Amino acid sequence: MGTEAQGPMAGRIPVSDETLANLFSSNEGLPCREGTALLRAFAEHRPSDFAFLTPSDLVDLSTSAFDGIVEWDSFSAHYGTCELCHA
Repeated sequence: MGTEAQGPMAGRIPVSDETLANLFSSNEGLPCREGTALLRAFAEHRPSDFAFLTPSDLVDLSTSAFDGIVEWDSFSAHYGTCELCHA
């Protein structure tokens, strides 16, 4: 009885749109479609880190405790510069 190899989806935990939306006050500052996909990737690939994410982390992206996490860095770089995010 050997162990089966785990595929690339093995560590991902699905995250609902509602969970992501709860990080933003009354639909203000919501990310665009690409930004949402990047935030979802962070949440699904790093669920223990995502559990500590608060709305204030989305205000001050440069001093986040998540700096250096690839998925977070991708999201924060996009969210901080995208003209569609925060619209």
